Amino acid sequence: MTRSKRTAQALEAGTAKPTRHSIPTLPPPRVPLLLPNAPEWQYNLLPMSATREPLRVEFEMWLNSEPTPEAPETLTLYWGDSEVGSKTWTTEVLPADLFIMAPVERMGHGEHTLSYRVELGSSNEATSSKLTVTVDTRPPELPAESYITFPPEVVSAGVTDSYLKANGDQLKGTTCDYKDGAAGDLLIWYWDEMVGEPNEVGRKILSTEEAGKALEISYPGAALRLAQDGLRVAYFSIQDRAQTEMQMGRDFYLDSKVTPAPRILPPPTLQEAVGGSLGSTLRPIEAIGGGTLLVKEETVIEPGEQIKVFWGLPGSPGAFETTTPIEPGKRAYRIPADKVAAQSGETLPLYYEVSQSDGTVLESARHTLKVEMVSNMPTPDCDKVNGGVLSIKQLANGDAIVRAQAWPFVAIDQEVTLQLYGRDRVTGENLRKTIGTTNVTSTSGAVQIGTFTQAHLGLFKTYEHLEILAYATFKDSNKSQPFAVLRPLLVE
Repeated sequence: MTRSKRTAQALEAGTAKPTRHSIPTLPPPRVPLLLPNAPEWQYNLLPMSATREPLRVEFEMWLNSEPTPEAPETLTLYWGDSEVGSKTWTTEVLPADLFIMAPVERMGHGEHTLSYRVELGSSNEATSSKLTVTVDTRPPELPAESYITFPPEVVSAGVTDSYLKANGDQLKGTTCDYKDGAAGDLLIWYWDEMVGEPNEVGRKILSTEEAGKALEISYPGAALRLAQDGLRVAYFSIQDRAQTEMQMGRDFYLDSKVTPAPRILPPPTLQEAVGGSLGSTLRPIEAIGGGTLLVKEETVIEPGEQIKVFWGLPGSPGAFETTTPIEPGKRAYRIPADKVAAQSGETLPLYYEVSQSDGTVLESARHTLKVEMVSNMPTPDCDKVNGGVLSIKQLANGDAIVRAQAWPFVAIDQEVTLQLYGRDRVTGENLRKTIGTTNVTSTSGAVQIGTFTQAHLGLFKTYEHLEILAYATFKDSNKSQPFAVLRPLLVE
């Protein structure tokens, strides 16, 4: 690896000092493929992939450019002190042509300076400041015995559930040191079955103080349990920031016996849904006042243990969790109506956790709930539709107002979108026009959805049916719920 020792000021400037023989007056060239800089990292580093093909070097437009066939202008690129490419113009210099491809053979390991010279037709010349580019083609070097070191008791007896509980539910190990480490190196460690794809457990981007040194790493108990019991392989890899070839450590074999004695918690169910213990389907209309999540009474809960129920995955739209039952001492938990609405058209997990006396948390089996789309959505009503006919002339003195009777799960500040759908008056092609989105301000009676104008109707063919479409988006929902369609005949 190549380490850059330039100062923080030079890092910000990105230029080299001009010589007294040729004072640079042009900005340095640009290399778009350079990796980002940071104080500890190799300066202006090229990724390894960029060194395998000609490198695009770009330039800013210079002043007083007026090339002609009699007075051409020339741009010359230098890699170090050697000319590696040039372009000459006899007509206007276009921005898209302000680049030169530097040859692959120039991109050897180390730091390189790039600069350029511009010669105008008047024979005036200008040189640029220099850009330093770092090329790193040498991967880190691991020793022959590149194993992870583990505690002796784990090596002899294997990783057990009792060991994890006594050690903060984690297995710690130590990697080995290696040569040519630099800030930005990526350390990844793995826990694999004997045959199978690599199973990454953790990763870390190394600082200057960490690069090249032996480091402590951690295998969380959850990751080991997920990989189940049996003979397992622990190892690590190192790759530098230039992404030269990844270097793999040696395999170290450990016996994994991390599965605790089974305590099976059956899945919860939803009282209003139809189905079995592992999965069911809910018609939202059956839970218009909210749902009731049930933890089976025969589930063994020890004194002092607390139950927390989950409606969906925490952090996902419409998710909900609570530790408060509907009645003290009971195992029924209320799911708010807006959370039911938010999950319409979705499939979500229902489960619960039990906080055990030793501080560990045990999760139940999961129940898969499919929530159907909200049904019984009303048909919108338009004040300018009479007898199934909508006349464009009727809107000359005012906009058309679209309303709908309050629908299931309607709520204040809920969003409702209004659209018109028909055929384009000019082209005859299908046309869908979104008129706008309105926040609900009332939850009873006729709720306003939006308005449209005479100009909107003028976009569509007349004497054909026009569809007036409305969609409600419940809070935290990923889906819009369509209303029934109003299809008046559009006439002049």
